[in-house]
Amino acid sequence: MQSASKQFYGTGSSIRMKKSGIKFLTIVLGLLLSLEVFAAVVTQENAKTHLRYKIAIQKDLIIVNKRGDEVIIKSLNPEMFKKVSDELIALKQNPDYIKQINVMPKAAGNAVSILKIKLSNPDVELFTFYKDREKYYVLDFWTDADTILNKDKKIAKKAKKSKKQVKSKRANPVAKTPKGKSSTQKNVLKRPTSNKLAKNTKKKKSQRKRNKKYRDFRYGASFIWDYKPLAPSLKEIVNLSRKTPEFFFPIKNRKYSKNEKEAHVQLSINLYRKKKYGLMYKSIELFKQKYGEEELVDINEYLKANAILRENIEKGNTEPVKTAMAMLSNIAERTDNYELKKGIYKYLMTSKIQNKDYIKLLDLAKKFYISSKENFDYEESGYAAELILHSLTNLQQIEKLRELVQDKTLMKLVPPQLMIAYEIYTLLSMNKPGEVIKAWKKNKKGMVKPIHSAILYNVAEAYFRNAEYQKALRFYDDFITNYNFMTESGPARTRLALCYEILEKNVDQTLELYKRAINRSRKFDSSFEARIRFTALRTVRKNKRSSKDMEMRALLKIKDTKKKPILSRDLKKLLWLVRLRTFLTDGKYKEALSYLSVLPLNSLKPSEKRVYEGDGAEAIYGIMINNYKSSEYGKVIKAWEVYKEKYVDKVAMDPFLNFIVGKSYIKLGVFSGFDDIYKSFSEMKKSPARTFPVWVKRHGMSSSSVILEELKLSKNMKLKNWDLALSNVNQIKKMAPRYDKVDFYKGMIQYNRKNYRSAEDSFENYLSSQEGERIFDPTDLASMLDAYTDSIYQSGNYKKFQKVSSAILKDTRNFGVKNELMLKVKEKINYLSLEILAGKNEKGTEYLMVARIKRFLKTYKNSSYKGRLQYLLGLSLADTKKEKEAMKVFNNILKDESISEYIKEMVKSELSLLKIKNQAI
Repeated sequence: MQSASKQFYGTGSSIRMKKSGIKFLTIVLGLLLSLEVFAAVVTQENAKTHLRYKIAIQKDLIIVNKRGDEVIIKSLNPEMFKKVSDELIALKQNPDYIKQINVMPKAAGNAVSILKIKLSNPDVELFTFYKDREKYYVLDFWTDADTILNKDKKIAKKAKKSKKQVKSKRANPVAKTPKGKSSTQKNVLKRPTSNKLAKNTKKKKSQRKRNKKYRDFRYGASFIWDYKPLAPSLKEIVNLSRKTPEFFFPIKNRKYSKNEKEAHVQLSINLYRKKKYGLMYKSIELFKQKYGEEELVDINEYLKANAILRENIEKGNTEPVKTAMAMLSNIAERTDNYELKKGIYKYLMTSKIQNKDYIKLLDLAKKFYISSKENFDYEESGYAAELILHSLTNLQQIEKLRELVQDKTLMKLVPPQLMIAYEIYTLLSMNKPGEVIKAWKKNKKGMVKPIHSAILYNVAEAYFRNAEYQKALRFYDDFITNYNFMTESGPARTRLALCYEILEKNVDQTLELYKRAINRSRKFDSSFEARIRFTALRTVRKNKRSSKDMEMRALLKIKDTKKKPILSRDLKKLLWLVRLRTFLTDGKYKEALSYLSVLPLNSLKPSEKRVYEGDGAEAIYGIMINNYKSSEYGKVIKAWEVYKEKYVDKVAMDPFLNFIVGKSYIKLGVFSGFDDIYKSFSEMKKSPARTFPVWVKRHGMSSSSVILEELKLSKNMKLKNWDLALSNVNQIKKMAPRYDKVDFYKGMIQYNRKNYRSAEDSFENYLSSQEGERIFDPTDLASMLDAYTDSIYQSGNYKKFQKVSSAILKDTRNFGVKNELMLKVKEKINYLSLEILAGKNEKGTEYLMVARIKRFLKTYKNSSYKGRLQYLLGLSLADTKKEKEAMKVFNNILKDESISEYIKEMVKSELSLLKIKNQAI
């Protein structure tokens, strides 16, 4: 390889300046230098998740390394080193990360200055980089996921200390009294009675709070799958791209003084070393002619093979030549020279490892294992055995691998932990997590730390598959702590965060763990899975979402690149589920149904498909309840008929859904359809009701039997069978004594029977109950408000009517805006209130009448009460001495053809009175 060097040349130029210019530049330069001198080199930032040092110096002036629980900073620049070290020592240290900082004394004749930062514990990690634009080093000290566990330990230790302090203070009867406090106040520490009870209540309270803020795990990214076991990896192998077999078996000089044969071979070796391969081949051919084909054939063929490979490398080809490989294989099988055989086998096996040709590697490893055992080279036998295990692992020959793992001879040759690692790997590959856990428990006492990476990872996965998430969490944690440099640390981080989420641990900690998995995973699959689960937890499971939360949904998108990553089947399922649930939690039920319709559900397992169907049933319910609340009963029935078989029938019965379907048939007066539905509902009443998933809020409903009776009651009320309806009410009262909606139905029946006093009492009983939200249909609510206010009006209690009507109009200002019946009821209540106000004849009411009538006419432009209210408006204007405006209103009434003649006659008499009054004046 040729090496290229770069040279940088500077060009000098002489510049003439005036004295004033020189002075100015000197002043500016002085200011800049003074600013540089006084500026702080080191700054410290204390964040919640890490400690950061910023060292503003030129690149390569210091070297930073971490060894165990120490960070070492070295420099050859004594001035800069002194400034950095002085500022670091002067900082107020964070005890969570830094224990102490010391400058090490220089050894004699050593120009390197050394600073040691002692970390608070070995778990503190260091991440350092240089920002070229800002020109400063960044040193981030952070603790990996294990510190989240350690925090609980620290808190527990502090709690123990505080308990000891309490005991010691109790033991000492004489306590110091703080200044300014009486002796009666000196026992500041309260007696810690019933600590366990206090802890339990705190846990319950926090559990309630968490449940209110977040839905349970089933509502998030709830699909879980098995990760592949981690196979034990080989030690770092030699890169053969620039090497030949001579690296493993060097070509040594021959004893050429011994005889002519040896001298001839030495000649060939010399030509090989001088890279005169043509002359070397001629020399070897001459040797064969002189001494025969079989004489010293191994060394001659070995020279040829090495020459072919060296020539190939020099041409820039890094792949070994097949001819040379075949020659080497023949030599290894033929030769009696064990060292030569060993060198060739090592070269060939390394080549197969690099090319991932595990079939040939297995064959070579077996041969080398036999040869090494015959020559009592047990160290190489162990290496060959390890390669056999490695080959079988990659070829997925699990049964053969298990046989070998139990071989007693292999147990003596291969390190014990490595054998256990392969045993655990094979058991997990056979999906026997229980056996993995048994093997771990059996061997764990004799294991020396650090425990093999494959053991930690696979035992963690075994516990996870067994749903022992707390135990799995510990092993994933240990794996990340000891092997965070491995690619598999990414999946381990995702699993760790998932364990936290399933166990309903602190949500902030769980989100932080997912963030670490996203940012630090080198595998796309584990990083993207963490992104999906993070988004689900923060934007789907969370009940009240902020704008910042909603921004996190961008994590579900995959960037448009030329090489788009191919998602695994499991990731696709999880992504589909979370995207569907974002629509459901946002109340976008039509969008959810549209998205669900394009998913290939038939390709999924029945258990997986059922999850989507459950969410689909909720989307249908959401659409139906929205239509029901808008009094669009036809759309409710249409949605039911179209999607019932596809989604609703696939999940458990939903009494509330059945109720709104039956009620919609009654509202439309389609009693034949209602009778069919009622029959099918009554057949299902004993089946268990659906409790999951529930994305759409259910209004307070009772049992299936009560709902069926209520549907019969609704039908009888629609048909005006008041006696039958009353018997239905009494039946419901027996079945559910605390069912407050009974008072609503009683009130409606009494109102239609013109028992206004009884109706008024029943309505007030219902409205004063805690279950007043049981009526959610605007039509039913409008009917109740109409009946209630009219009952008060018909009873002649106008003062109460004014108060009640005012409260109702205020409370229902934004309710039932699109419901015609609700609008008519509000209009009627408004009108009756104005009539009562007009009949008071009190001073000042005329001004209030003018304002309220104008507002009424503006709100209800096509009101049937328009003529009467315009007449009252004219009277009120006349009373406020606005005769011209009053006459204008009266003249408009006379011109309006829609207003009755009776009102017009009254208007004419009022106009006459106004004219007479004006003439008299």
